[in-house]
Amino acid sequence: MDAAVATAFALAVVLPGAGNIGGGGFLVYHGEDGHATTFDFREKAPLAATERMYLGPDGNVINNSNHFGPLAIGVPGTVAGLYKAHQELGTLP
Repeated sequence: MDAAVATAFALAVVLPGAGNIGGGGFLVYHGEDGHATTFDFREKAPLAATERMYLGPDGNVINNSNHFGPLAIGVPGTVAGLYKAHQELGTLP
């Protein structure tokens, strides 16, 4: 896990398209002892998000606001997810 986390962070710096500290993802682990687990660290909606934040008074999506603009932003999860994976399965400080 130490190598996987280090590689993920290094790629985020030298090849941003391969590693995304501003996004989210999944990590699947299968140890040589047979222990298997997954980490889900996808982006999340901001705490102020509401069920109707993209809808106009008519109930329709407002001009692609769910895909473009400030309302389309998610809270990144990659750094927290890799940190958690390292805390649980890493061996190096």
